[in-house]
Amino acid sequence: MTCNEAQELMETVWDLPDNDLRRQRLIAHVQTCSSCAAEYEMWVESQNMVHALEHEIPDMDAEQINRNVMDRIYRDFPWLVEETSKSRAVSRVFRKRLTLMIAGFLALFVCSFVYFAATGNQPDPVPEAVTTGIIPTGVADTAQGLNTKDDYNIPKTNSGIIDPFVVDMSPTQPEYWMILSLLGIGCALFFLKRLNRVRR
Repeated sequence: MTCNEAQELMETVWDLPDNDLRRQRLIAHVQTCSSCAAEYEMWVESQNMVHALEHEIPDMDAEQINRNVMDRIYRDFPWLVEETSKSRAVSRVFRKRLTLMIAGFLALFVCSFVYFAATGNQPDPVPEAVTTGIIPTGVADTAQGLNTKDDYNIPKTNSGIIDPFVVDMSPTQPEYWMILSLLGIGCALFFLKRLNRVRR
């Protein structure tokens, strides 16, 4: 056995029985090596001191130590403290209201979807032709196109300002209520998730 093997074995040899081969080899090596013998003697003295200091902790002291440790944990991490009955009651009422709001928006979405599916197959109205003031080519080439008796209404020109783009959707359309209900459900789920995160 080398000195390195003996030094590594000194850390675990104390739990081995006396008749173990590794312990016997360590003792034989210590008797032939002075440096390992000095280190082994220090290990023996340390083990004797540890065994001399060992004493059983009474149950009352152990309970007091555990209580002090838990009080320190709850003081440093207040969110780990269990909720009181009042906070649980408030949370339960708030959760109930959020659940009712989600159910209401979901019912609104279902009704809007059913209405849209039932009435969505109606033919679209034919768009009116936009009057530009330009005479069609086929009419302009004929003699009738130059007839002064025919009146051709030319709309009044504006100042060149273009109207902004507006979505053709009003509160009376089912798509409007479907989008509104989806936004409501998303907001309710977001607040419910934030509430659960805060309570934790």
